[in-house]
This record gives sequence, C-alpha cells and structure tokens, in this order.
Amino acid sequence: MTIESALVKAIEGGDHPGLFSETEPYTSPRWVARTELIRLFTQDNLDEALRRYRELKAERPKAIDEDLTRILGRYLGNNGRLEAAIAVSKENVHNYPKSARAVDSLIWAYVLSGNVPLAIQTDKLAREVDPSNKDRWDSIESWLTVLLTHLLKWQLQPAMRSPGWSGTIREQRRRIEKLLRESPSLRPFVAEALLEAYGDAREDALEETGLPET
Repeated sequence: MTIESALVKAIEGGDHPGLFSETEPYTSPRWVARTELIRLFTQDNLDEALRRYRELKAERPKAIDEDLTRILGRYLGNNGRLEAAIAVSKENVHNYPKSARAVDSLIWAYVLSGNVPLAIQTDKLAREVDPSNKDRWDSIESWLTVLLTHLLKWQLQPAMRSPGWSGTIREQRRRIEKLLRESPSLRPFVAEALLEAYGDAREDALEETGLPET
C-alpha cells in the first residue's frame, strides 16, 4: 500500500447519522414540527418556509432546537435542496453562534453547493469565535503527522515493522475517522492539513530511522 492510498483509506469515514430517531413517537412535538418543516422547505417558497420556521421556533423552542435544525439542514442538502440547506444552517448559526456543530453544518452546506471559498471563510471565522474549532484543526494536523511518520517508517524500514507501529497507525486512523465523522466540514481542508503535516512527518521519520534524506 502506498502512502497516498493509505491516507485515502484513513480519511474515509461515515457521513452522518440518520435523520431522526425511529423510536420517537409520531405524535411528539418534534415529529409534528419536523414533518411540517420538511414539507415547507422541500417546496419552492423559501421565504415562507423560513417565516414558518421562526414562528415554530418561537412557539416551541424545545422542539425546534439546535440538533433538529442542524439535521434538517443535512437532510435538505442530501436531497438536493442546497439553497434551503444553507438558509436553515445560517438560521442555526445565528441562533447558536457558539456551537461548533452548527457552524460545521453551514460549512458542509457551502461545500456541498460548490462554494468552497465561502466555506473556508466561514471556517476561519468559526476558529476565531470558538477556540475548540482551532483545537479540532490542530488535532487533525497532529494525528496526520503521527500517521504519516509511521507510514513513512513502514515504507522505509520493512524489516523493522512491529505490532507497535501497526497499532499506532491504526489508532491515528481511528482518531481521524472519528473526527471527520463528527465534523464532516473538515474534509475539504484535509489536503491543507496534510501539506502542513507532511513536512513535519518527513523530518520525524528521518530522525527516527537515521536514514539519509536522499
């Protein structure tokens, strides 16, 4: 396996959980509200859908919460309603400006619509507002560095391969996969993190193996 193919495998992950819990009663306020919102947002009158969303949220704040709105945005995006997905995600960020998950969903909607520059801009603003966003970025870069270091050592010193090395590779893959499942909006920025991580990983691998640069 090449380093590139290993990295592709490492960053592959699930997308996101199902839309709603199958065990939730059909008569619950959340079920009734989301059914109406799905119907409205999958029609063509976005302004009316947003007006009704705000009205319902004012009437039933516990039912129309951050999680329902976030998952509604994902549902709309996955079903081709990109403008509605962005609008819903913007509402969520407006209502919960400190929520990293709300911001993640907006970034994801921008990426899905092809507006990567706006996704990058939103991600940078999110990192300024909430330090945990920077922490997530630092985490993925750190884990990529460790993963790449061990993949390089695996390639450069096949005779030295050990269960410890394979365990480290497996653990870093799991961490990266989990983070990308929890924050799928980070996926477009993995290439940037990879560039940052590769230089450090190369230096670490050369130092730990004692091999020459060329």
